[in-house]
Amino acid sequence: LVYIAMLIVFATVSPYFFTIRNLLNTGNNVAYIGLMAAPQTLLIIGGGLDLSVAAVAGFAGVLLSILVKNGINIWVGVVIVLILGCLVGLINGFIVTRLRINPLIATLGMLYMIEGLALVLTGGLSQPLSAPGFSLLGSGRILGIPVPLLMMLTEFILLGWILGRTRFGRFVYAVGGNASASRLAGIPVDSVLIRLYVLSGLSGALSGVLLASMLGASAPTTASGALLT
Repeated sequence: LVYIAMLIVFATVSPYFFTIRNLLNTGNNVAYIGLMAAPQTLLIIGGGLDLSVAAVAGFAGVLLSILVKNGINIWVGVVIVLILGCLVGLINGFIVTRLRINPLIATLGMLYMIEGLALVLTGGLSQPLSAPGFSLLGSGRILGIPVPLLMMLTEFILLGWILGRTRFGRFVYAVGGNASASRLAGIPVDSVLIRLYVLSGLSGALSGVLLASMLGASAPTTASGALLT
């Protein structure tokens, strides 16, 4: 109710609030957060949590800048950082499922390690990033709709379909509801959680790539303020 009231007030105060242009711009500006947030829905439903996702985003942008600076093709670099994001998620999943460490503690520790590594690699300085065609990822439009917004909406639709229409989605609900009963029912609980953490790491890296494209630069703490958001 408060949210609806806010929308009514803003729409009344400003004639530009409920315009297509403003909606597209707002969606474009929050797309990198949406990319990180959507997989957290699945993780939280499944009983997990990933506090390292924003740090992965910052590190992905930094690493991409370093790779391009050293002569690596920009799109090859993108593939490398996406794989790295998956690897971080895999490590998080292993720590949580195999070492039985609370996900809050495990991923908070990973957050500090990833941010620390990014600071060491860059000396705490921002890194410029420019390559032919790369800026279109963050500033391009398709049929008038910003590419970042399309990426976010595509991920929402895909993850919504996975959660509501696939066996894996049913497993996520089951594991989050009762992991012990799910294990007794034959559901591979650890495998489900690990895949969720890998998905979260991938989304963090993808968000970092998108943010680097939007800004034309990267920094170790670029996305750190987006974590609680």
